[in-house]
Amino acid sequence: MHPSSNELINAFVKKCIKLEIAEIEGKGRGLRCLEKCDSGQLLLEIPLVKVICEESITEYRKKNKSFASIAESEEWDVMPSRKQVLFILCHLNGSNEKESEWNLYLSTLPSYIDTPVQWPESDIQGLQGTSLFMPVLAKQNFLREEWEELRTRYGNLWPGKITLSDWIHADALYNSRCLERPSGNTVLSPVIDLCNHSNSANSRWDFTSDAIQVYAQKTISVGDEITFNYGSSKGAGEFLFSYGFIPQSIGDGTIDVVKILIPKDPNDPLDVVKRSCCKRPPMIEFASDPTGLWWHAPFLYFSILNIQDFTFFHLEQNEYGDIEPQWEFEGQRTTIEELPKLILKSSLKDLYFLRVFCLVEQLAEAALKHNLESDQYISSRKGVATNLLLRERNLFTKILPYLKGFIEDYAKSEVVSNYLATQDAEQ
Repeated sequence: MHPSSNELINAFVKKCIKLEIAEIEGKGRGLRCLEKCDSGQLLLEIPLVKVICEESITEYRKKNKSFASIAESEEWDVMPSRKQVLFILCHLNGSNEKESEWNLYLSTLPSYIDTPVQWPESDIQGLQGTSLFMPVLAKQNFLREEWEELRTRYGNLWPGKITLSDWIHADALYNSRCLERPSGNTVLSPVIDLCNHSNSANSRWDFTSDAIQVYAQKTISVGDEITFNYGSSKGAGEFLFSYGFIPQSIGDGTIDVVKILIPKDPNDPLDVVKRSCCKRPPMIEFASDPTGLWWHAPFLYFSILNIQDFTFFHLEQNEYGDIEPQWEFEGQRTTIEELPKLILKSSLKDLYFLRVFCLVEQLAEAALKHNLESDQYISSRKGVATNLLLRERNLFTKILPYLKGFIEDYAKSEVVSNYLATQDAEQ
């Protein structure tokens, strides 16, 4: 049974307007305003000591020997904040500490979140053809390996009681409800995390040195729900992956985004070395918004450069003994993120852009082909998976003519013609 609005608000909120925790149609529980509020007005404030964050978990470890037994202080201090939060969620769910305010908070959290990682195998198969199928399988494998490591490392302590489903559910709670601090670390905040998403959100949250505050971004009337925008640049796939739903207005005049992994290039002898320059696997982002169609993939500009296009490109051993590439483009050292700006200034920019757009076209065509082919062997899907499939199909269908237009223009460039003529003469 959920605690009453007053019980939860009194336990965690320091300041607030008149509000209530209510059932919101199609969304579950949310926060509803019970008085008119002006833009810029403070709606509620929760002290950081009341939220689940690194500092409060550290204090909890000092008071709870069972929880502190999970790791020595030195190990705990270097543990990622995400894993710390997952541990506290699993610990509280399995403990009998009814007096803890955090247990009161946990009683408000859903017992199931409809994220694809938690779907049965048959429903996950229904994601084939979308940008989510492989990421969901990878996330499942990551969580399984993470859980197996816990069992091996802490088998004689309380984590041995954590099941794989417990760990996956804790991860889903974390991903769907966490708020990011300016430092990059995250927190779980009672009450505030009840605010649902809206593309036309009326509120925003912010951190002070000792609290989280929620402010009105526009006038809020009595009875209105208090809403946040979970991410104006997120596409349908990201929403489904992290939150378990697709906002209705995604792709209908706002923004639609598809992010896919850039596959390895077996024809480029430098591909492995180039990828070692990336902090994470390179992605390409296709998007449609009110300004038009666009794509973003800085790595592709790096990928299309041949060895002779660099001023120099070689491997060096750094001070830690690791081998890493050192390179310059047209006499300048730069980063992958800044490389497109340098290429824009190059006398051969039309040639480089032609290469890039041809590669982007290949990726979009392959994604659309895979999307269309999935209809042949998937007899049934969850409605939300079908929604995602069709949205992504629509985006790729729109973006291919856009790409072809650029390719045709660059192919007519005098720079490209002269370069090809030079190459033919050398052969």
